[in-house]
Amino acid sequence: DLVTASLTIGSKKNISDDFSPVFPYGYPSDPANIDGEWGRSRNDERVRLVLSGVFHLPWNMIVAPIYEYGSGQPWNHRLGYDFNGDGKNSDRPEGVTRNSEHGPLYRNLSLRITKTFVFGAGRLDVIVEGFNVFNTVNYDVTSVDAAEFFAGPTLANPAAAYVPNPNFGNYRATLNPREIQLGLRYHW
Repeated sequence: DLVTASLTIGSKKNISDDFSPVFPYGYPSDPANIDGEWGRSRNDERVRLVLSGVFHLPWNMIVAPIYEYGSGQPWNHRLGYDFNGDGKNSDRPEGVTRNSEHGPLYRNLSLRITKTFVFGAGRLDVIVEGFNVFNTVNYDVTSVDAAEFFAGPTLANPAAAYVPNPNFGNYRATLNPREIQLGLRYHW
């Protein structure tokens, strides 16, 4: 039998997750103040725990679970419109730092069960694998609706009204739900 555990505690900061035209929200909120972008990296997960094992049971059975826990990743709270007129929709509210919002926890249990049947010189393994066995809802942090407003006052039009986004902070996607697969393997 075998049991392993891995615990990672960390902190990752940078000034940008991506200054790319393909990912326009990665541009700085204020291009004249790059130092103001210093903050948590998009993939800054403070605590990550992975436990796994392989257990030999009676009746030629093997059970192998893997449990994963993540403390959640940050996301970038944005105004939702181009306040400063730089042509980018990456502006944040005054006083809000980059990636200051925190996503939900990640939890997942996967399991593999193997039963071996012996037939003379050969043997047959019947395998059942389950991923996200408890069907835990794990939200995709990249899917969060991070724009607080649809429109609002800008430097060019300071009298414009705020138009709130009712879906602000909501997640639009989840990671994989429960999956189960069966397999057979014959050895001769």
